[in-house]
Amino acid sequence: MTSQSCSLVVLTRGDRPKELGAALDSARRQGAWCDIVVVANGCEVREVEAGGDVTVVISSTNVGIPEGRNIGALHTRGDIVIFLDDDAEFIGEGAIEVINACFESNESVGVMAMAIRDPEGDIAQRHVPRIGGRRPEVAGEVTSFLGGACAIRRSCFDEVGGLAGEFFYGLEETEFAWAAIDGGWSIRYEPTVGVQHPRTDPSRHQGVVEITARNRVWLARRRLPLLIAWMYPLVWSVVTTVRHRGNLRVMRLYLRGVRNGLVSTPSIRAPISWSTVARLARLGRPPII
Repeated sequence: MTSQSCSLVVLTRGDRPKELGAALDSARRQGAWCDIVVVANGCEVREVEAGGDVTVVISSTNVGIPEGRNIGALHTRGDIVIFLDDDAEFIGEGAIEVINACFESNESVGVMAMAIRDPEGDIAQRHVPRIGGRRPEVAGEVTSFLGGACAIRRSCFDEVGGLAGEFFYGLEETEFAWAAIDGGWSIRYEPTVGVQHPRTDPSRHQGVVEITARNRVWLARRRLPLLIAWMYPLVWSVVTTVRHRGNLRVMRLYLRGVRNGLVSTPSIRAPISWSTVARLARLGRPPII
């Protein structure tokens, strides 16, 4: 099987030009790219210091993370589309070679998740696509991935229809993963490809509690069979209550998000099959948590 071409998409809000430059420099050390695309998501082109080998695509407004990545993918030509945060850097060299080998060794692999490490080299529990952040250094099949450090086979991306742009931020990767697995694809976690990312807290994103709660309801309504669709947001409501017990502000925002998810209408209703539900459970993450 011949080597597949790889494209890179980096999404930026234009507020981290130094980090963006470092991200692109780290990418250039990985080998030959089919193309590199930077999506300026609601920022001016002069704010993006990309370099002459990069195509800059401008969105006049902030369309959110998943839709921004969709826009970037539309402007690439590679067989594999690799997504990288603008404040992340590839660790070492040779990532393209490893990514190619992962996809070439198994034609059912639709997505490859990379290891996200902090500056000390550790992998945060929430960055491991397994319940409880178990076995961060062990490769294998998983049920989700993180969009800021992943590679997606073009045919898989097109078949699923891209990331759920309406989500704006949060859980679009889980939604994509469930749909891809339902279509017969697999998700591979490969920690030998490392990406360094500063330690961050999801709460840095404005409205994250409310948006995440809404998206959990949308995710269930879009992708889960009716018999268990109610269980996913209910379980997470319990988890959120336990995590933030006593914090009335967080709980008000969470409940408002749940309400928004219930009163609005998702753009699609395409539930996964019961065989996919069983497959997710066998992989260690039944789609109710």
